[in-house]
Amino acid sequence: MRKISVVLCAVTVLLAINPMHATAQNIYILQSTATPGLDTEWQNVVTGLGYTAISLTYSNLATAIWHTGDALIITDPNIAYTAFDYIHINDGMVAGVSIYVQCNEDPGSDLNLIFEALTVTTGATFSWVGSIMGTLDAKVMGPVAAQFNDRVPQLTMYDACKGDNSGAYDGVVQSICFGPFKVGFLYHDPAYPGYGLVATNTDHEWILPYGPDVDLMENYIEILLANTELSHFARFISPVGFTTIPATGGTITYDLKLGNAGTGGVFPTTVWVRTFVPSGSVLSWYSLGPTTITLPAGTVVGPITRNIPVPPWAPPGAYFVQAMMADTYPGFTIVYDTDSFKVVKLP
Repeated sequence: MRKISVVLCAVTVLLAINPMHATAQNIYILQSTATPGLDTEWQNVVTGLGYTAISLTYSNLATAIWHTGDALIITDPNIAYTAFDYIHINDGMVAGVSIYVQCNEDPGSDLNLIFEALTVTTGATFSWVGSIMGTLDAKVMGPVAAQFNDRVPQLTMYDACKGDNSGAYDGVVQSICFGPFKVGFLYHDPAYPGYGLVATNTDHEWILPYGPDVDLMENYIEILLANTELSHFARFISPVGFTTIPATGGTITYDLKLGNAGTGGVFPTTVWVRTFVPSGSVLSWYSLGPTTITLPAGTVVGPITRNIPVPPWAPPGAYFVQAMMADTYPGFTIVYDTDSFKVVKLP
């Protein structure tokens, strides 16, 4: 079974089943009464992974009945959710339940506001934005999962939000990705490791009507159950966001830090930094790695400084530099973390 990580960029690749979860996992799935079929698709994937799917009625969302589960999947962005629903969703997160929130492209919709509230109420900085392909890369067009299952791309994925990681961990991972394509955001409050993770995706069309993309659904489920994304990290200290290169070319310089914030002992991992060119392909030359390192618990390595030369004849457009931290290379099955920044070469 192939699995991610989420760009986040969600970089979302498919996670192998975590050996921590040798016992049965109970996943509550909210009935999709406004968008029929979404809940059924999630139930099929959950049971296909060997977990227990429990159907949850909307009337029971605002109760504690699901707080003893391992995860909750809120499938339907078209139901009208209330502030009372938010309180119980937040209580479930605090109780340690990981939650998938199916948002949509409207930043003012109920679930979008609930996801934002889940982050900001515990001290993170997070906001939805409306720009399209601007500095925040709010809207990403592309074949989200074609890299893995060769399904003909038929959808538009949205990534219309930005987390502020400028200080200490605030918990909002800026993108979950599937391959190079942004598909959502992940939140986990580092000050409260017992809290559940919260993942979001701002479009359901990859499930219905154009899916289901089973690989990507499996990935989200494993992310919710693994609860490891913020324990091990690869993060660019600089630049952050995006930078520009003149038409005459130049040099991209970045500083990267790697860390094991967990307490579970030594963490072996493989790290590399790759570059996506405007056409969407990946340069065969990596500016770092692939290299295998071992990080003891509580260790941060870096900054690691590297330079990427950009010749004058390089085509103008948007480039993305992406750091990957995975279980192995090549043929990785787990991506523990990823980070990226955008470089625009001027015409």
